[in-house]
Amino acid sequence: MNLVYRHPSGGCLYQGNFKDATNVHGLDEADIKAVVFAAREKNSAHLPDRFDVIRARLDDNPFPGEHEAHAMRRCADKISNLLAIYLENGFNVLSTCAAGKNRSGLMSGFTLVKLGVPAEQAIAMIRRARNPFALCNPAFVKMIARSSRRRSQGVVA
Repeated sequence: MNLVYRHPSGGCLYQGNFKDATNVHGLDEADIKAVVFAAREKNSAHLPDRFDVIRARLDDNPFPGEHEAHAMRRCADKISNLLAIYLENGFNVLSTCAAGKNRSGLMSGFTLVKLGVPAEQAIAMIRRARNPFALCNPAFVKMIARSSRRRSQGVVA
């Protein structure tokens, strides 16, 4: 798990893979409050009740149809609202998927944009934290950029 962002409140946004999400000792050491499972195929993991678990059922499709893309944007929008609230209240969160690159990056990217980080900077932060291949899914990069443009134009959703 890698630190992507530290909110002024003290809350930290981490991003990682499925193994990170199921390492209870590591979650406790990082003082994680909420864990996002963004991989459809890795969505059945169970954690102790002290962790808030948020489940998204996303596919890492680089060429989604319009219906699938809309559903993914809607999911990322809703979950990023929750993650932003956790961070603003000083809680640490972990966004995960199978490899910790694309679907978790989509959740992290939307969250950073909600917190006022420009899309290009958010993407760079995620890649710097995880690795240069993070957010290699062009559809997800486009969704993050679009959410940033919509936010700058005053559109909430």
